[in-house]
Amino acid sequence: MSKDTVVATHDINQYIVVAYEKHPLGCIECVRKRIEDKGLIHQMYRFEADLIDRDMIEELKLEVEQGDGHYYYAYNLLTKEITKLIMVKYPQCKVCGETETIEWLEENAIIPKNDRMNSGYRERSFEETIKVFQKEMDSFLHPIFGLFETHSRNVSDCMPLISLYVTLGKRKFDAHGRKETYKGSFFTAILEGLERFHGIAPTSFSSFLC
Repeated sequence: MSKDTVVATHDINQYIVVAYEKHPLGCIECVRKRIEDKGLIHQMYRFEADLIDRDMIEELKLEVEQGDGHYYYAYNLLTKEITKLIMVKYPQCKVCGETETIEWLEENAIIPKNDRMNSGYRERSFEETIKVFQKEMDSFLHPIFGLFETHSRNVSDCMPLISLYVTLGKRKFDAHGRKETYKGSFFTAILEGLERFHGIAPTSFSSFLC
């Protein structure tokens, strides 16, 4: 990264968030804006960081640099708990947003435009898939920092039904999963939630959102 790239901090409730001030993968403003749109920023009290907290924050800045922007950290001033989270760019971020063009989309395509989709690129077993979620669960489901805010178990006549609830900008939507077990239903709901999330907010900047 450029020497001009700075790792910054921002106070959110009892947390101190540590992330890049500006980065192609997402920045601290992406995190702040997502939480603000959820209506979850409540600065009723100001939590002061002590010497140990400040030392920990400096260590987390180094961790962010080593991760090259793929992760950011939330440090809880009350419990001293550290949460490692996947950085996800917020749509229309005024700091790290990019103008979307046909050329840009072709250069950054996840699947090459000449791929015939017959190479097994999208094939992965359900058990393999949920291992990714289990490893990074706070990034997907967390009341403040997660892509999804909360979930609930609903009544169903046959198979278990799990619902997820999401806020993205001014939009609110839900996702549902139904499988033979509650575990299967839960992770199926996450998969549907990600599908809907990327339908509303593609991984590149989109001018029609929010």
